[in-house]
Parts: sequence; C-alpha cells; structure tokens
Amino acid sequence: MNTKVNKKKANKENLPIYLHTRDRLVAEIEKGAFKPHDALPSERLLADHLGISRMTARQALVEVERAGYAYRKGRQGRYVAEQRLSYDVGSTLSFAAQALRESINLSIEVLSTSTEPADEMLAGKLAIKTGSPVHIYKRVFKVDGRAVLVEHESSVAERFPDLLEQDLSQSSTLLHESRYGVIGSKGRLNIRCIEITAKDKKLFATDCAPYGLEMDSVIFDSQGKPFCCGYQIWCSEMAEFTLLATPA
Repeated sequence: MNTKVNKKKANKENLPIYLHTRDRLVAEIEKGAFKPHDALPSERLLADHLGISRMTARQALVEVERAGYAYRKGRQGRYVAEQRLSYDVGSTLSFAAQALRESINLSIEVLSTSTEPADEMLAGKLAIKTGSPVHIYKRVFKVDGRAVLVEHESSVAERFPDLLEQDLSQSSTLLHESRYGVIGSKGRLNIRCIEITAKDKKLFATDCAPYGLEMDSVIFDSQGKPFCCGYQIWCSEMAEFTLLATPA
C-alpha cells in the first residue's frame, strides 16, 4: 500500500480522512492483500505511506478494529482478524444446521454429558417440575479447527430418553427432529455481551478477546412447548448475528 490518500476526493464525498483510510484498509483485507493474522501497518508507517497525520492513521486503525477486521495484540500492534461467520438467527434455530447447508467446515466436540434434576430456573425455562430429569451437555464448535463457540445445552429427558447415547457431534436440533420427531418451530433468544470465564477461555484461541457474546435460547415445538434450552458463548471477533427486522 503505497498510494497516498486523495484528500480532495475524500472531502468531496463528505467522508473524513480517517474513515476513507479505514475503507481502503478494509478493501485491501477483503481482496486478500492481508491474510488472517498478518500484521497491519503501524500508525507511523501508515501515515508515511498515505501522506496523512499519525492521529488520522491511529483513528483509521481503531475503526478497522471496531469493524471487526482486526484485533489488537497488546503493544505489538493490530493484526488481521479471521473472516467473521454470519449467523442468520432469524432464519434458523441451529448454527450447526446452517453450517451444514453452507458447507462450512464445522466440527463439534462433546466435552461433558450428564442427566440431572432440573433446578428452579431450568425447570421454569422448560416448563417442567423442579427436580424433573434433564439431559445436560457441553460442546465446543470449531470452524476450520478454530473454536468459535462453547455451548451449554439442556433437553427434557422424558421426551428424549436415550439422547445422551446418540452422536452429539451434530446439530441437536436436527437430532431432536430425525430421531424423536420433535421439530423446533420457534426460539426465544437473548444476546448480550459477557466476560468469558477463565475455564471457557481455555477452549478458544489465545488471541480471543476477553469479552464475548452470549446467546441464551429456549426452543419450542409446534405446540408451543419448550423442550430444549441453553446458552452459547461466542468468540466475539469470530462471528456476527443478522436478523431481518420488519415494521411493527
């Protein structure tokens, strides 16, 4: 990248120089000039190459990071982030099912399984009596070998008696449907920013940000009865969620 920023053109487009520079960097990343985990130019080098001030270069690099195209590694500078996965939560209840349709190289590793009595909170989510048995399983989802999310999921044991004997390294939504005939018709989702626990952070790459996205979900069958619930912890720089909104 050795072409100076056309300041007249940027001003004519009513675009601040730092945003114009951000867009150029993003375009370079998208066309493959920078590969994932390549170092981005420092503020000084970027300023010298493009003929802009260091403050403008700093602002541009910050905006590239905010847009999800870069991550910071302490004082070492900024590096190109992995391409984000786009999960359309409005069209599917299962990221694994979407990955299968889109031929994403997804693998699911089962970390633990157990059958336990539901506590008051879990019983409330699943509309069952406190103490009723539930299957609980924890899994890590990896794309191209890199951990994207950690999932903690619970299913009503009475409806899926031998669930833990099945292959859980697949979409549980599709498993509920294919083996038990229970189709997820809708889900209630809550998405929030959280701090990733030290235990879960060990499952992600070392450069994963300390904060992630938590997707809390309850899945309902065609009769409106909840049968599965859980939460997923996503490495925030690895994915983005989309949803088609319509007027009220």
